[in-house]
Amino acid sequence: MKCKLTLLMIFMLFTKLCYGGDYYALVYGGIYSDSSFLSTDFGFKNEYLQAIAIGKEFWNYTDNFDNKLLGLEIEGQVVNHIRDEDSFKEFVVASNVRLHELPWERIKVTVASGIGLSLATTVPDRERKDHSNANQLLCYLMYEATFSLPKYERWSLVPRMHHRSGVFGLFDGVHGGSNYPSLGIKYTF
Repeated sequence: MKCKLTLLMIFMLFTKLCYGGDYYALVYGGIYSDSSFLSTDFGFKNEYLQAIAIGKEFWNYTDNFDNKLLGLEIEGQVVNHIRDEDSFKEFVVASNVRLHELPWERIKVTVASGIGLSLATTVPDRERKDHSNANQLLCYLMYEATFSLPKYERWSLVPRMHHRSGVFGLFDGVHGGSNYPSLGIKYTF
């Protein structure tokens, strides 16, 4: 019930603050990796996440032919982390920059990067074990790509990196964080 109420409040806040552009809903799941943020050498661990994100593009830049080239989004997430002895919730608010209209004809591709705040309901044991310091509030970073067929462009397959970070000690002296390579489905409406 709390999760549904939180999602409703986030959606109402977006509706009030933003104008123009598209809304989207994203559902994704991921697995914990002990690699660094941009590494491709994933060391997977037995910890998972399930996330629901709702966002809205509130600004975009179009060319002379009304092709959307660049967009700014605001996004809220409710995340459930699943691990035998350490399950917890995470709440995220982020601002994303999206590059539209990449030059492929048979498939529509966008790429995005985002930054925001991540608040965990408890200090995650995994972060405490992997790093000398941990905190409930950390920086949230993400990067993703979306892939959709032109005929079904409202539906997208989304590989995403979900990252909590202390930003080299900026957040309460935390150096490190956690990474979750993820895969999801996004619907734009």
